[in-house]
Amino acid sequence: DLDTGEWLELPDRRQFRQRYGLADTDEIILFVGRINWVKNLDKIIAALPTIRQRRPNVFFVCVGPDSDTHRDELIKLATDLDVSDRVLFTGLLEGEELKAAYASADVGVLVSIKENFGMSAAEALCSGLPVVLSDGVDMASDWNSTSPAYRVVEQNVDAIAQGLCVVLEYSFCDENVSQTVRAF
Repeated sequence: DLDTGEWLELPDRRQFRQRYGLADTDEIILFVGRINWVKNLDKIIAALPTIRQRRPNVFFVCVGPDSDTHRDELIKLATDLDVSDRVLFTGLLEGEELKAAYASADVGVLVSIKENFGMSAAEALCSGLPVVLSDGVDMASDWNSTSPAYRVVEQNVDAIAQGLCVVLEYSFCDENVSQTVRAF
């Protein structure tokens, strides 16, 4: 069960950024979960060059434990695509450290091949973060894709890049995005 009230009081946005050397101007795309092939993290990394054309300060942060050394494959992909300096793996974070990650982020992302619910997406929404979900996340099946709180995308690099750009652009144009998301 998710205690939504637990996510209303978050640490200062700068706390996580300072700990990991991220600039105030970096736009953080946050993934929270197992670092596993089923999460389509390779597609998010493959989308970064396209996203950076529109949002040059974008940074992809992956919070969670490595599964089957998949992190190494993702690091190699990021290096091959020349975006390794814009990808951060923190390992598992819990409690206040996890809240600090959500507080620092600009958009949450969960584009799994298949996801029964999507706890990290629910936590992101409770934290006031908009989210980009794939059509493989069960909680997205009843949502339309026009809300400022979330975007539902197909599981391909172009759709993921487009969805993240739209949400990032909206969040930086609307000062009240976190209130809109929490009201969702």
